[in-house]
Amino acid sequence: MSIVISPARPFARIPGRVRRWGTAAILSVFIAASASTAAHAQQAQLPAAAASDPILRALQAELTRSKAQLKMENVDAPFYIEYRVFDVEQFDANAAFGSLRSQNRSRLRLIRAVVRLGDYKIDSFFNAGQGISDILPLDNDEPAIRHQVWLASDQAYKRASEAFSNKKAMLKQLNVDQPVDDFA
Repeated sequence: MSIVISPARPFARIPGRVRRWGTAAILSVFIAASASTAAHAQQAQLPAAAASDPILRALQAELTRSKAQLKMENVDAPFYIEYRVFDVEQFDANAAFGSLRSQNRSRLRLIRAVVRLGDYKIDSFFNAGQGISDILPLDNDEPAIRHQVWLASDQAYKRASEAFSNKKAMLKQLNVDQPVDDFA
């Protein structure tokens, strides 16, 4: 598990008579689990400061739940699950001749869920199996966040299953031997 906090990054200036500037502070939370490191993942606990964060608690709980329960009949269990959360706050201001004409502040929270089936040699990270993005609630309501994360995990798992079967069929049809592992 790693937690990455990116500093505020300025957006590019939009050319024209009116100048618009904005910044976005992005909190990127990357939590991944792998079947080969399952014992290590169980030993890894959230840092004490992060344990009070409802988003991190919800992601950790859903990661544990996904490792245990994300399984469909006749479909392999995932060997890799990844969640990334982006909390973006943007401020735009328009001014002309030193006078503020308009201003807009917006905030959104996104999740990116990636589920991989197969193994390190050949996996489902292909076309639709590259994960999904969805919107998370802005309030820190842990059950609501967990619900959205579970829905994103489920949808990513189903897409990965479809992509993996398509990829295996394509590789059989073309008789291609992969010299490099997919997860390399």
